[in-house]
Amino acid sequence: MSGHSVRRGSMLVSAAVAGVVALSGCSTDETAAPTSASQVDQETTTITTTTTVEDDSESADTPNPDVDDNDSDGGSSAPTQEEAFEEAVADLNSMEGGNGSGWTVTDDTNWDTTSELTFASAVQNEITHSTTAGAVLLFHKGEYVGTAGGPQTINSVEGDGKTVTVNFFDVNKMIEDGGAFAFKDQYNAPVTYSWDGSEVAQEGEIPKAEGN
Repeated sequence: MSGHSVRRGSMLVSAAVAGVVALSGCSTDETAAPTSASQVDQETTTITTTTTVEDDSESADTPNPDVDDNDSDGGSSAPTQEEAFEEAVADLNSMEGGNGSGWTVTDDTNWDTTSELTFASAVQNEITHSTTAGAVLLFHKGEYVGTAGGPQTINSVEGDGKTVTVNFFDVNKMIEDGGAFAFKDQYNAPVTYSWDGSEVAQEGEIPKAEGN
């Protein structure tokens, strides 16, 4: 009888062990499930972040058309060359020394609507006095801002868009040298003009005939 009891006890122990193993397997499977859910959440977050970056990139590109429109509007307010020259000639005709004969703007110009200071040369239609035969018109970004000393006798003009240098005929030097008017280009008095932010600035003196 004792031999049968041992076998039956062994069978009970084996069954108990098998039950524990089965329970352990179920517990392991249930614990692994949350890990898979966490991984899904992480992938979803990554997709959301990528979408946000693309939206920011599109918004950064949006202002560009507005910048182009502003540049276009700014340029449209500048006068045309014809309008600027007409205003300058009208001013010349009103000045003392203009002699009322009218003026013509020559091809000697670097006028444009973007530079700080540009120029255009003008000559009288009828020269009534040899020492008042020309004028230099000054422009700031295309707009007429005055002349370089009014009607004068001018030997040459140079400009680079920022400054304008006028070589005025220096009659006093010619007289001192006993020179002739035919060689007036040898007697220069350079004067440089620039835009100081609000008006034309002058460096140098315009020569005047002694007694004037």
